[in-house]
Amino acid sequence: MHPILSDRVRLAVYLAAWLPVGVLLTIGLGSDNTWTAAGALLLPLSLVYAFIGLSIWYVCRALPLEPGRAARAVLALMVGAVVTSALWVAIGQVSAAALDSLVDGLDASALLNEQRQLLFVVGALLFWLVATIYYLLIAFQASRVAETRALELSLLAREAELRALRAQ
Repeated sequence: MHPILSDRVRLAVYLAAWLPVGVLLTIGLGSDNTWTAAGALLLPLSLVYAFIGLSIWYVCRALPLEPGRAARAVLALMVGAVVTSALWVAIGQVSAAALDSLVDGLDASALLNEQRQLLFVVGALLFWLVATIYYLLIAFQASRVAETRALELSLLAREAELRALRAQ
């Protein structure tokens, strides 16, 4: 199971960690007269990416970075970054149109149209950041399993020595 979805507290911390991303996007992509539109559009959009980012875990699990298979994994991650980022920008376009129809004078669509390419690049970079974090989690989990297995094997070896001594 997904390590973040297995615990509600982890999910809450994960989603809370995406709020600063939304704030940074608002600050970076907003200007003097578009702060409201940037915040109304980009804060929820960062939470949407948080949920999209949960699926990256399964890609990382299916394509481990092993010697000989790393090129395939990197290619799949490149395609995933492009598709995910394009999906995120498309969701942003729909959200901006909905915000413009709900709030008079917000003009979120104009902001998104000005910053579409930058938002696409940010989405791809976020994909790579999330994938890197997931690969680190996978490596830590594998290390923990290896340590546990080594301890079990050392216990079995000691028990075998004790049985051998008792048999003498």
